[in-house]
Amino acid sequence: MSRSPDPAPRGPQLDGADLLPLLVAAATLVLIAFVMPAAATLAGSGRLPASRPGELIAGTIRLAAEQRFVDPASAYDTSTARQMPEAELWWLAAGGALLGLLAITGLTWRRLEPAMARERLGRRPYDPRGSRPRAWARPRDLRELTSRRKTRGGFSLGTIDRRKLRSDPEAHVALIAPTRAGKTTRFVIPWLLEHDGPAIVTSTKRDVLDVTRRWRSHLGQVWVYDPFNQDTCTWDPLDACTDWSTALRQATWLADATQQGDSEIASYWRGEAAKLLAPLLHAAAIDERPISAVLGWLDTQEIEEPGELLAGAHAVAAIKQLHGTASLDDRNRGTTYMSAGSVLAAYRYPELNRTNESCLTTSAFLDGRANTLYLVAADRHQQLLTPLIATALSALLHESAERAAGSQRCRRRSACSWTKQRTSRRYVNFPATSRKPPDTASASRPFGRPSPSSKSATARPRRPSSPTARPRSSWGRSPTSRRNACCATASTGRQPGRAGASNHGSSTPSARHGSSSVTERSSSRAAARPSSSRRARGGKRRRFADAPRERPAEGTSDSDPREATAGSGGRHPRAPTDRTGRFPQAV
Repeated sequence: MSRSPDPAPRGPQLDGADLLPLLVAAATLVLIAFVMPAAATLAGSGRLPASRPGELIAGTIRLAAEQRFVDPASAYDTSTARQMPEAELWWLAAGGALLGLLAITGLTWRRLEPAMARERLGRRPYDPRGSRPRAWARPRDLRELTSRRKTRGGFSLGTIDRRKLRSDPEAHVALIAPTRAGKTTRFVIPWLLEHDGPAIVTSTKRDVLDVTRRWRSHLGQVWVYDPFNQDTCTWDPLDACTDWSTALRQATWLADATQQGDSEIASYWRGEAAKLLAPLLHAAAIDERPISAVLGWLDTQEIEEPGELLAGAHAVAAIKQLHGTASLDDRNRGTTYMSAGSVLAAYRYPELNRTNESCLTTSAFLDGRANTLYLVAADRHQQLLTPLIATALSALLHESAERAAGSQRCRRRSACSWTKQRTSRRYVNFPATSRKPPDTASASRPFGRPSPSSKSATARPRRPSSPTARPRSSWGRSPTSRRNACCATASTGRQPGRAGASNHGSSTPSARHGSSSVTERSSSRAAARPSSSRRARGGKRRRFADAPRERPAEGTSDSDPREATAGSGGRHPRAPTDRTGRFPQAV
């Protein structure tokens, strides 16, 4: 059996990353070969060379190859050599151009290199950012952390080259150092002393507390939660559990903080424990029971007493959830009660059940002042106190986030209402009872009519449709109703809706509703109105007959409202008498 020959060895292959430095070096040399004669020509004649860039680059190569350093202009063509100065000025101009080019390159590199040194997630092969990551920072990488002036917020990080470094106010600082390296004395304590807002400090020892407590007490109230020490405050998981949603969150935080493994079975029983704890916490908070009562219900698997408390408060959802756990079989129900009891195992110690005047609550800590909370737990107590400390922290952070979101919604709502008020002020310039300002000597009349003459008669009021009907100006009607009103004016000799609007039978016009006195027109103007047509909505035309003004009968007052129906068959002057839309003519 013949053996196949081995493949021939391949030579070294170059990829794009290896060719990039060579391309950059070649481009740099070409740029230098062009910049030197161009700068010399600009210094000698004040103009750029007339030759092509390729000819200038070829001349620079000839200058270096033939070593014409004494007379560099002779290396170029005749037209370009005439524009170049003597050798001393030529080299001075070329050297200045090279120095300027190097300065620009150095500044660009100082800006680009920090971006190249930082690792970038999802970096493209052609993207220079993150192409050369470094493990340790350099002085130019700390430009954003250098605080040249005193700024509020952030944490001081020390000094480098006599420059103070300070973190961004919204940045998170992770301090990693071995034991006895000065983490507490050099960083944690100074940060806590210079911080002027609320703070939560967790520690396994009381060294931070002893140094900073006095200063922090001047800024706000101080709580120390160290249950196994005499100098401690109390915290009740039943805080605000009268609300069913809060009880659900508290039970979930308590159960999730237990250290019972990360397996699916442990996660399932933590969920069942939270499902049982929520209605029990809710029932105890409603009746103002202590947390020891909840622990007693778990030990005895009591259902009736918390059920009665929930029924008295009409907590239907909590009752259903409690009875859902009670309806399990004996084995699953026993495991659920056992898991819930292990969550509150810390309250079996009398140190955690003692009463104290200093009680930590969410509302007291978030009262707007620079309050401080110290959470101290020794190594031997951490596993026992983990559910309580984690729940207290979760409650504080959740309430803080809710208040921040609520303040943002209030600001957006106030901004929207302010915008609406500014917009409404542009249009609301007159009283709400009239859409037109009170008539003046220069006020316009409907359909371009001139203002009434100085010869005016007593205002003639319009008969109201009901005793409680409020008169309305013709400016508030549609164009069709205004046209009908004008036609009725031609028929009866007065303007309905514009005379004596507020008090019927009175001769005083109402300026409040924008009404004015009716003018007695001359016979030449009010006797007849010529036939005309106006375009109504929809493109239709309506013609109106000549309507001479009716003279009042003898013995009849000109202001009598019953006289308005004369000659119209007892109908209102604005209402048409037939289907043609014509108004009655005066007899």
